Amino acid sequence: MNLKIFSLRWKIIALFGVSIALSLACVTGLIELAHKIGQQNRAGIIYNSLKRLQTGIGIIPLGAVVGFAFFILFVFLLSRRSFLYLEKISRTLQQTSLGKLDLVLPPRSADELGELGENINRMTSRLKSSLEEERDAERAKNELISSVSHDLRTPLTSVLGYLELIEKNPNADPTVLRRYAEIAYHKSLRLKKLIDDLFEYTSVSQGALKFEPARIDLKELLAQLAEEFTPTWQSENRSYRLTAAEPGYPVQADGDLMARVFENLLSNAIRYGRPGETIGIDLSRDGEWTVAAVRNGGDPIPAADLARIFDRFYRVDSSRSDKSGGTGLGLAIAKSIVDLHHGRIAARSDAGGTVFEVRLKSAS
Repeated sequence: MNLKIFSLRWKIIALFGVSIALSLACVTGLIELAHKIGQQNRAGIIYNSLKRLQTGIGIIPLGAVVGFAFFILFVFLLSRRSFLYLEKISRTLQQTSLGKLDLVLPPRSADELGELGENINRMTSRLKSSLEEERDAERAKNELISSVSHDLRTPLTSVLGYLELIEKNPNADPTVLRRYAEIAYHKSLRLKKLIDDLFEYTSVSQGALKFEPARIDLKELLAQLAEEFTPTWQSENRSYRLTAAEPGYPVQADGDLMARVFENLLSNAIRYGRPGETIGIDLSRDGEWTVAAVRNGGDPIPAADLARIFDRFYRVDSSRSDKSGGTGLGLAIAKSIVDLHHGRIAARSDAGGTVFEVRLKSAS
């Protein structure tokens, strides 16, 4: 049993005790006052009235009635603050039930009523946060549906258009028909990539991906990925430079998922970097973090675009992304994977190009 000295039960006991003491003091004072008045003026109206009350009722019942009246008065006066606070609690709960979640009960002393007020404030705050999160989730879902519908409709419309041309012109020049078929095929590949990226993003966001962290060397992973991009380096007239001051950079991570992150960053660096520029891959340590930075050597990204670069379906240059096959989901997927590892990913851009920096906790 909790018997804190400032608990409500002790305050109620003290309230009754103080009210009784004050009532007794008032009754005693009235008796003494009446006695003095009687001694000074035995023939007066006040004396005669008191004498009749004493004779008709008796001094003890009269004192009890007067004392009870004082007791009720003092209980009311001394408990008025607590009852006013209870009324505020009642009004706040009533307003909360009507959807007004901005009301806050004022702080009170450390008793059960004060704790009740704090709990109601916490409940209201959490309810407000939950409703805001629900609204954000609903808005994000609607935005996702809208973006997916738009991004699926564009290549699908092209595919249907070219297939319709082939169907309506079966006797056209075979070279023209083959060209239409190639365009429809490439649009279909883009559509498949968008669906695959969307599925992967949804899986990562909902935690449905298989996540198996293990001790891996980030330097070995990046070196292997860079070598796998050799055909792309050659076809795009690009090259890379891997810089690492230490022989190894061990981290605790899922190798397959982190490979997906850096494949995306390297693909972006090739896609958006200037022709002939060398792509920089730098590894370093910053306290407990292992830092991998990929610089593309491309044109700077405006600050307004940089702030939203990890948003799903966001493209700095939508026309260029469509031409190069970007879906606007790659960086969102990369961020979700890094977040899954409790790491950080950020981007900065200047005249020398754009740098994507991934931070992972170093393995001991």
